[in-house]
Amino acid sequence: GHTEIFTIFRLFRLVRIIKVFYLIENITIVPTIFRIQAISIFFLTVVNWIACGWILIYPKPVELSLTTYYIRSFYWALTTLTTVGYGDITPKDNMGMVYNCFVMIIGVGMYGVVIGNVTRMMAAADRYKEQSREKISDLLHFMRHYKIPDELQKSAINHYTHKLSKRLSENDEKIIA
Repeated sequence: GHTEIFTIFRLFRLVRIIKVFYLIENITIVPTIFRIQAISIFFLTVVNWIACGWILIYPKPVELSLTTYYIRSFYWALTTLTTVGYGDITPKDNMGMVYNCFVMIIGVGMYGVVIGNVTRMMAAADRYKEQSREKISDLLHFMRHYKIPDELQKSAINHYTHKLSKRLSENDEKIIA
């Protein structure tokens, strides 16, 4: 009579997805688009699990189709996780309220993870550009201090900018050697 409760334990196998994220994190060169896709898939998977939990707590009303009820459950999970919470779908009993609190806590944590990952990706992308700007700025200060002629300054900056734009990293000479 309670076999559906035991089938929930099979869902715990899906936690293996976390291992995939650890693998991605340990790979040295992962394209940014792949990281964004991985974060998106993880987020949508969590929203799906939470929507399924809502369906488990509140079984489908007879008047709704299964598709409509899933979409409403997914909508509730998404609005709760994103802390929008329009209030059009609300828990009706203590079990639903406790589940709702749990989902809100998960939502805050997920926002922290997503914002942290996006910030880290943007910082990593800008790191080399910032180092290049600093080098060009140092070169400009050096040439102005020693009163290098403007035409020679312009040529030096153009050459150095071209050289920096063709390099992949700071260690190109070491890697080639």
